[in-house]
Amino acid sequence: MKKLAISGVVIIALFAVVAFLSSQSAEKKSEGNPYGKDKLDSATIALLKDENYQNITTPEQLQKDINTGETTIAYFFHPTCQYCQQMTPELMKVMNDVTVPHFGQFNVLEFESGKNEYALEGWPTLMVFEDGQEVERITGYHDASQIENFLTPYIK
Repeated sequence: MKKLAISGVVIIALFAVVAFLSSQSAEKKSEGNPYGKDKLDSATIALLKDENYQNITTPEQLQKDINTGETTIAYFFHPTCQYCQQMTPELMKVMNDVTVPHFGQFNVLEFESGKNEYALEGWPTLMVFEDGQEVERITGYHDASQIENFLTPYIK
């Protein structure tokens, strides 16, 4: 009985050490992240070095961009959404070749308030703001040509 109790304590201690080390690793990976948060979800951490997710915006920055009155394009995505994973490279094909005053990728996993604030019914959602107001949006997967057609009136 004593051996069983000792084995149980050792197993629990090992799990605690593994959990602690995992937490430390996640915190180290998320240091200096564009989200301005100390702790990030593991799905977000996996995207930190992905070239398609380098235009991250925070709720505060997006609101600042919108308030300028200049054209602002906001892409609302969720890191685990399969349609977002398919659309993001398509979107970036378009965005890498155009000029727009403000473009930001808004991670709804990290900033859940965006769901209500922007009345998101799903993701991915691509929204255009002008003069401080939303003027148009599309939701769901779209390929590069569809995205370009949607954005043409707003991009240079």
